[in-house]
Amino acid sequence: MTRTEALSILRLLTAAWPSHELTDDTVAVWVDYLRDVNAEAGRTAALELIGHLEWFPTVVAFRRHAVAVLRREQAKVRALPEPAPDREYALAQIRAIRKEHKL
Repeated sequence: MTRTEALSILRLLTAAWPSHELTDDTVAVWVDYLRDVNAEAGRTAALELIGHLEWFPTVVAFRRHAVAVLRREQAKVRALPEPAPDREYALAQIRAIRKEHKL
């Protein structure tokens, strides 16, 4: 993710935990360690963590959750069923089978 995207996530997290103060060094570490995190998965992870954690997450906890979100989304894509054939195609197949078996 870009620096801007990482900063957006940090703003979201600090809004959820307003008592947690971030130093410039802390922000720099977060931005550096979020470079290879998918931005969309990161935002979803932030929103989920806000709903589940009592305390501000560590970088490690955040990264792990972002990876879990990404894997979950990838599994959904792989698990999508084949689209059902349209009605006309299905009827044509039925007619062909009936004709072939003289039904």
